[in-house]
Amino acid sequence: MRARSAALLALSVTLLVADANPFTAGTAAAADPELSVILPRGARQGAEVTFAFEGNRLQDAAEVLFYEPSAFEVTAIEPDEKRGDRKVNVTVKIAPDARLGEHVVQLRCANGLTAFHTIYIGALPEVDEVDPEDAPNSDPETPQPLTADLFEEAGGVTVLGRIDNEDLDHFLLDLDAGQTLNVEVEGMRLANVENNNWDPAIELLDMEGRELAASDDTPLTEADPVLRFAAEEKGSYLLRIRDAEFKGNGRAYYRMHVGVRSDAFPRPYAVYPAGGPVGEPTKVTFLGDPAGPFEQTVTPVAGQTSDQTGQVYAERAGAKSPSALPFRASPFPNVLEVEPNDNRNTGTAHPAVATYLAAVEAAKEKAKADGGDESAVKKAAEAVKPDAFEGVAFNGILEEPGDEDWFVFAGRKGQSLRFTIFGTRLGSPIDPELALYQQWDGKYLKGGSDRVGLDPQEDFSLPEDGTYAVRVRDHLEQGGPRFVYRFEISSPVRTPTLSIPRYGRYGQGRQRVVIPRGGHFATRVTVSRDGLGGELAVNAAELPEGVTITSPTVPANQSTWPVLFTAAEDAPLGGTLSELRAFAADKPEMVSAGPDQRAAYASSLIEADLVRYNNQGSLWVVEAPKVAVAVTEKLPFSIEVLPPAAPLVRNGKLDLQIKVHRDDGFDGEIKMEFPQRTAGIGCDYQRTVKKGEDTATYPLNANSNAALGEFPFYVLAFAALPNELNGVTYGGGTGLCSSELVDIEVAETPFTLKLAKGAVQLTQSTAITAELENADFQGTATVTLMGLPEGLNCEPVQVTSDMESFVFEISAAENAPRGTRKGLVAEVVLPNVDEDGKAIAEDQPGAGARVFTAGTTDLRVDEAPKKPEPKKETKEEPKVAEAPAKPKPLSRLERLRREAAGLPTDTDSADGDTN
Repeated sequence: MRARSAALLALSVTLLVADANPFTAGTAAAADPELSVILPRGARQGAEVTFAFEGNRLQDAAEVLFYEPSAFEVTAIEPDEKRGDRKVNVTVKIAPDARLGEHVVQLRCANGLTAFHTIYIGALPEVDEVDPEDAPNSDPETPQPLTADLFEEAGGVTVLGRIDNEDLDHFLLDLDAGQTLNVEVEGMRLANVENNNWDPAIELLDMEGRELAASDDTPLTEADPVLRFAAEEKGSYLLRIRDAEFKGNGRAYYRMHVGVRSDAFPRPYAVYPAGGPVGEPTKVTFLGDPAGPFEQTVTPVAGQTSDQTGQVYAERAGAKSPSALPFRASPFPNVLEVEPNDNRNTGTAHPAVATYLAAVEAAKEKAKADGGDESAVKKAAEAVKPDAFEGVAFNGILEEPGDEDWFVFAGRKGQSLRFTIFGTRLGSPIDPELALYQQWDGKYLKGGSDRVGLDPQEDFSLPEDGTYAVRVRDHLEQGGPRFVYRFEISSPVRTPTLSIPRYGRYGQGRQRVVIPRGGHFATRVTVSRDGLGGELAVNAAELPEGVTITSPTVPANQSTWPVLFTAAEDAPLGGTLSELRAFAADKPEMVSAGPDQRAAYASSLIEADLVRYNNQGSLWVVEAPKVAVAVTEKLPFSIEVLPPAAPLVRNGKLDLQIKVHRDDGFDGEIKMEFPQRTAGIGCDYQRTVKKGEDTATYPLNANSNAALGEFPFYVLAFAALPNELNGVTYGGGTGLCSSELVDIEVAETPFTLKLAKGAVQLTQSTAITAELENADFQGTATVTLMGLPEGLNCEPVQVTSDMESFVFEISAAENAPRGTRKGLVAEVVLPNVDEDGKAIAEDQPGAGARVFTAGTTDLRVDEAPKKPEPKKETKEEPKVAEAPAKPKPLSRLERLRREAAGLPTDTDSADGDTN
């Protein structure tokens, strides 16, 4: 299942400037530092800790960016003498009141920015796992003892360890009868490799090896286990942690919080109600803690995640839960379910329902008092209109299997409402589904589930004035004390967001902005408008000194658009966390608007899959509400896209001309990409500028439906950097920059051709007629029939707009291939013209041409016609008189007949007898 981390507060500060680190002096560049892990994976509140940042090309580490900087003070950044550019030691003072749980951090090097990673802050004393070779804790006979003195200070400890392949870690602890053990593991959430597959599981055993309690996954902490156990007998117990599938690896770290006193930390499974009005103190009850339910007053704060879900910590006797519980903050008042509410007639009602129904009854009574008949009474009741519904948050618990809860509200005809259940998003095991009915007659109107993860969300316009009932139940008819949910009904809440698209399916590639001094970095931003219509402007707050942002107005029909960051040549090296915003183009004040105007602007949100399972899905997702922006030293190369002199037309192509600027000594190969493509524009994924070359082309094409207009584009360039060049140490890696934004016009085809189909015989000629359609151009176009194989020849034709038609003269040689050639293309080259309609010479300003396909045709090639065969002359032989044929002898029967008739029977005399 895909889970999302806790909301971030998204603050930023420069914690250590580059100039303060003598190690980095004069070595800055714009390559790509890589951060693979931060060790240890967390620390305790109030501690001073040295974290090891490990990865590649970290030798010029200059600054640490925390998203909650008030909780951290960086006192030193020192390269590791033994590991060189692969390890940097960062010493940090952690504030005593630092928020518990997950914190996001990035490392800025003088050569760029790393992807963001996380560390975890806890409240308990920490102890390292010890696994000596002579008494390994993988053996239950030699467990690591968690002695009573470790628990004296706070009633609990946090064990820091790692599970290697097929590893088992055993810990020994003593419990009194009735004593409660509370355990929470941060394991999967600590994963620092995207495809780690670390799935921790814990078990409590007696000294005979019998399992007393176990935990693997929980709805609240996803793949991380939570265990609670009440000892019935005093004695020693074994606590074991392992991978659920007995795997493990060198990066399977864990932080295991172990509490043996009630004051160590509470660990409830759920909070009820699961949300409240923003900024208003709300009394809640925490459920599922081993010590029983307890109440607490909290003040909801909207998070800056995509659905603005915040968080709350359970606190008892001064101790907080190791990690927060998701807690929905919204503008709507809470209404708690009241049992029984298991059908539409007994549903828990919004307070406005009673007011509306009372007004209806009063109107009916008045109509009766006025002597009205049944029809008049009905009309009086229908004339009462409920108030426009302003929003409510119903809260409930499906307390047992098969339970279903009903809620009633009064609505006005035609009002559009959004029905949203928060269940799985709040760490509840519920798989909710909702169904909307007219309460007065039970007519079913709308239902749904699994719209946002497993949570339903449906928009619906009410068909009549009156009362409506909504049923909430679990899809599998499950239930229990942890099946908490929050059901909000309101006008659709708009929370537009802005993001930088990922480069690749996973990871954070190109989701951070690194600008070389005197250079540019362009990126696309995608606006999830969610009701934010019209033309938009994009701007940013808290950019580094010397950095400017250029963003053309985003058209109303576009959601993805380019933004350009430029660093001055003298811009100081440094970095910030910047919030990008998109807002109505005519409301520039929205760049600094507060959260109360959240629906009026789209705020940046960078989402990263920190943990995924076998490329099949994400297990742990972090949403960072700001974008890391940094200035680095200039690269040894840059690119310039020359503005095209002619438009790209539909069914046409255009070669972008690119200049490459190289510093002395840099002649390496440069790769180019064309990321921004409006609808209908196509090109190669990548082009290469060969070693030493300083010019290149990037061919573009447009199909017949390409969007018309003028659009901004850019080209990205990246190249492998040397270790050192011209006194600057790059340390290898890849340097990345972009061109400036260039406008390209996409225009309609100047004309099309209606081409007849043709046929030709070998050694013969034929003509194909072409009729001009929709001709609107100046100058003379050259039309060439493309796609002819060897042996078929056709000269280009010069065409002007006053021509109605022309012909292609095609000749076929003896070696022309026989058969039908389909899809021959009439390609047009239409040069730019001056005021007099004459073509502009190639060496003059404004020279260029539109190149496009005007039509297609087919040509059949047949055999050459057969030549008639010549008549043979024959000499007549002299005729020789033939001897008379010898008479045929008479048969015996014929002879007898003749004899009987008295006729001659010799052959000669019988020959002339015809009787």
